[in-house]
Amino acid sequence: MSEKVIPIREVPGLLVLGRESTRNAGATSPSGTQVSASATSSPSATSPVVLWRNGSGIEFTTNASAVWVRFEADWQRMEPWVAIDLDGVQIQRFAVARGTSEMQIFGNMNPGQLRDWHVRIVRENQSEPGDDQQYLAITALRVEGVEQGSGFTPVEPYARRIEFIGDSITTGEGAVGARGDNDWSSVFFSYENSYANLVGRALNADVRVCSQSGWGLRADWRNDRANRIPLIYEKVCGASTGEPQQARGSQDAYDFSSWQPQAVVINLGTNDRNGFRMPALADTTSKLEPQPLFKEHQAGERELEESMWVNAHIAGQFELAGTDNLEKLRDDALKIATTLNADALDIALLQRDAREFVAMVRKNNPTALIVWAFGLYEPEFGVVFSRALEQYSELSGDTNVKFVQLPQMREETTGAHEHPGAQAHQECAQVLVKELKSALGW
Repeated sequence: MSEKVIPIREVPGLLVLGRESTRNAGATSPSGTQVSASATSSPSATSPVVLWRNGSGIEFTTNASAVWVRFEADWQRMEPWVAIDLDGVQIQRFAVARGTSEMQIFGNMNPGQLRDWHVRIVRENQSEPGDDQQYLAITALRVEGVEQGSGFTPVEPYARRIEFIGDSITTGEGAVGARGDNDWSSVFFSYENSYANLVGRALNADVRVCSQSGWGLRADWRNDRANRIPLIYEKVCGASTGEPQQARGSQDAYDFSSWQPQAVVINLGTNDRNGFRMPALADTTSKLEPQPLFKEHQAGERELEESMWVNAHIAGQFELAGTDNLEKLRDDALKIATTLNADALDIALLQRDAREFVAMVRKNNPTALIVWAFGLYEPEFGVVFSRALEQYSELSGDTNVKFVQLPQMREETTGAHEHPGAQAHQECAQVLVKELKSALGW
């Protein structure tokens, strides 16, 4: 049978999933060093498709009787995993070998009988902060037994688009594996089982994800201000900071205009809540030397003075007429803090950061419905964000926002890493599908 190798960018009708840098990620000089490229150019026909994040990948439709996919990969401690779906059903899941490798997707598919096969290949695990070598790309397809024309038919772009922003829950940490499997290993991360993918499947929507395990809105689970999703949201893959990663475009500004979603779902706050319980850490994002200590507090750890509210600028970027709105924000935080046994100033600052992040999301996605979803852990803490969303709407006049309460994780729905398992993700997806259908008329 005839066989041919097709560079991935030359596959007819290919659909690329996930954020991309617009620089030529695969070009190298004769010395082997990365060629610099303008961040405003398009990827060349010879560049690979870099799978930066969980959910990144490709889709194609072919009538070939056998197909292999070629990868390039590297890492220091967390190997990248991929999942392969055939006609909407997962048929393979594996870790990609370091270096250049090839994996057969299928073979012996009735030569001579015309049949189109729809293939999706997606990255399963997140970009790993601190693994400066981590890299995964698809470079080519090898096909055999093409019976007609190019052997490929175009994949229709999705009419519906949803972006998901979050932490380990959105990443799918623990969504595969048994409860009690707690080793820090890529094998226990699954985009395929995550609620983000399940919502996309149910609504026939293109999905993009910006999530990092342990990271938060105002601080991470250890109370570290360096690991905040707003710091990386506007970059292609901001958590990947190694020199090889930056040379491929990880720190480039993401072009939001290239892909505008109808809905953005934010699921942040769980790690911020945990930060209330952790010791103080230096704020490594501060420009002050020495770096100040940052601490989210439990109630009773410090006295609250009214002057602190003004000094901390809890109003954020919103211009407030007089002191009426400021007093409302203060009163809201005091009421919530009393209910949650937390420090009122911390609640106010967390709500300020929530309002400002929603404003950032709105700036980049001017027409999208913005949903803040919360509830798998400590659902009572969701009031912080439901009220912050109301505050944002009241102060900005933006009414295209919605809070959604997610079902709490239970003993029987807990997965690996003591995180939501596959069933918990299914239950969350069902709630979000219903809410998005209602709000968007889908």
